[in-house]
Amino acid sequence: MTMKMQLGRLLVRFFQTWGVKGKFDRRRVVVEFDNAPHPRPTPLRGQVAVYLFFKGDAWLKVGKATYPARFTSQHYGTNRSGSSIAKDIWSCREEFGFQGEEAAIDVWLCENLGRANIRAPEEYGDRFVKYLEAFLHFHLQPRFEGRRPRAENAQD
Repeated sequence: MTMKMQLGRLLVRFFQTWGVKGKFDRRRVVVEFDNAPHPRPTPLRGQVAVYLFFKGDAWLKVGKATYPARFTSQHYGTNRSGSSIAKDIWSCREEFGFQGEEAAIDVWLCENLGRANIRAPEEYGDRFVKYLEAFLHFHLQPRFEGRRPRAENAQD
């Protein structure tokens, strides 16, 4: 099954369980799916979103955005937020085959990772994206989610 098909099936299940009573209409939700190379997303305009990064058949990161900067730029640099796909890839750059300078990781991400965006009307709100994000985390088990392993010498 392709990554796009897997995501599509999960979205159907999500709306069957949470899109009850007509409050959340899946016809108002836009899914953008791009294999690598992927374009940088256009800004959120009156929308909230959940985004996913993947490489090959591995889901790497799932996140939510309710404001434009998190959606369009924070994940494309290692120093733009506390948690970003750029920071995750940079920490295992040899494994992923990234050999460039840290400042060039944004271009590498677009060229080598796929990205899916699930956009919903802003009125669906934070609860909607939090639940969708959690649902996708549970089913996809993305590699760079949850607590990071602590260093062996870290103290409790």
